[in-house]
Order: sequence, then structure tokens, then C-alpha cells
Amino acid sequence: MADKSILEELFNEKILKILKLFIYNPEEEYYVREIAKRTRVPLASSHRILQKLVKAGILKEIRIKHYRAYRLADSKDTKFLESILTTARSAIKEFVDMASKIEGIDQIIQHGKETKDKVSILIIGRNINTEAVKQLVGQIKATFNFTIIQLMLEPEQFQQMSEMGLYPSQRITLFTR
Repeated sequence: MADKSILEELFNEKILKILKLFIYNPEEEYYVREIAKRTRVPLASSHRILQKLVKAGILKEIRIKHYRAYRLADSKDTKFLESILTTARSAIKEFVDMASKIEGIDQIIQHGKETKDKVSILIIGRNINTEAVKQLVGQIKATFNFTIIQLMLEPEQFQQMSEMGLYPSQRITLFTR
């Protein structure tokens, strides 16, 4: 493993999910329940991990009456983690890696330009498990706070729509089976 994805192999997956939530949304503040829901890490585990990250100086705990919110601390350590984790994987790469394993998908095409927080994707194939794709899109949204707008088409539909000029803007093939 030559790239920085080795971190994902060495560190606890739950800690990485929580770290990524904060690193991809550095200006946001979250309550424990919101963190648990967005990352799909159990509430008790989220609470324990948050305490560790506060103690390590990675997160700041903000007390509002008897509630606690958390946000990314502005420190040398957080900048280091940010540089490692943001270059490790992008939301689109993560989506393509996971979507390529879904049965029925033959091709994934980025349609138009990616913005800071969203991208349009064409998913081409037959008998695609639409529920699996929707779950994956939700997971990417929760983890990266990045929206993937997807359209699933059969190869003939894509061909006809392309011939009609409905996809004239920039297209990048991200995956082909």
C-alpha cells in the first residue's frame, strides 16, 4: 500500500468516520446524536471517540447550557490529519470504488463539472440494484457532506439521449466494466 489509504487499514474505522465528518465540514458544529446518525457509529462509541479526540486536541467541546457540541479544533495536529485524510480519498473516488461492486453497473460517467459539494453522475447498466445505489449515495452524503446526483440509464437509453444532444457538456468516464 503505497498511498495514504494505509491509514484506513491501521486505524479504527469508527474513529476515521468521525474524523472525516469534521475534516470535510470544518466550520460545522455537531451534537453527539447528530454525529452518530451521520456516521452510523453507535451513540456510545461516538461519545467515547469524541472524548478521546477532545483530549487529544483534535476537537473542541462547546458547552451550551447542559448540551455539548463539537467542532474541529484549529491546531497543527488537525491540519496534519486534514492533509492526510483529504488526500487519501475523495467522495467521488469512494463512490466509484463502492459502486463498481454493485451488480448491473457497466459504466459510471461524470456529467458536467464537479463543484465543491456536488457532482452529477450517469450510471449505465442493466438491472441495476437501485436501492444499493441510493444507500451508497446517502452514505457518501453523510460521510463527506457531498451530494451525488445520479441518473440510472440502460445502455440504449444513454445512446439515444447522447445522439439527441442531451449530454453535450463535459463527460468523464469514471468506471467501465
